[in-house]
Amino acid sequence: MKVHFPLIYAFFIYLHDYFLLTACLKHNFQLLKPVIHSHFTSLKSQTVSTHDRVDIRDSIMIFGRLADKELLLDVEGAGTPEMANCCHGGCDNCNYSRIFDSLSAGRAKWVALYTTRTLIDGRSHESPWAKIFPSEEEAISKEEFVRRIQSLPYKPQMGPPSLPQEVSAEEIPSKEAVERLWGCGLEKPPDEMTPSQLMETLKRLTGEPHGALWSDFVKIFHGP
Repeated sequence: MKVHFPLIYAFFIYLHDYFLLTACLKHNFQLLKPVIHSHFTSLKSQTVSTHDRVDIRDSIMIFGRLADKELLLDVEGAGTPEMANCCHGGCDNCNYSRIFDSLSAGRAKWVALYTTRTLIDGRSHESPWAKIFPSEEEAISKEEFVRRIQSLPYKPQMGPPSLPQEVSAEEIPSKEAVERLWGCGLEKPPDEMTPSQLMETLKRLTGEPHGALWSDFVKIFHGP
């Protein structure tokens, strides 16, 4: 019987490469396993599960209580005469042609991510949600937080989707929905909350520095 040594040699080379590749893949997976686990754990912590999501009506009721139709921006040159006199027409020789220090709309459009902001030209704006706190430094309890947000006046806003039955000013968001704002995403929510803590919570949850549109705000309740 004639033995084909080249074929036998090729077969053993194939087996060698197969087992070597298998070993490498197994070794690399073990190295990557902590990274993969950490990645998916992070995603899980940042995503609102289907079980935790609140009714869209509640989200709209809360947005309509916290949003306003005016927003001041803490940007370079805010409140200066140069900013005020700029036409914002995109001129190449102007430092403020594409920068604005204030935004306004016909309806409530932004949840301001500050309590009160005053520019050097005297313009000032207080966020509607700041009114639930007795002062800039004083903290309130979770029960007070829920009750005071529920008691804020509801106003028409821009951004939320149209519903078969429109949300009315008399409707009040549920306790569970409002509590979503209380230390959402934290392992241990605080017993009390100050205005600055709520401001930082809203910034963290929406990812915005000045003000949150509906599309940013709704992530708190329904995920990205």
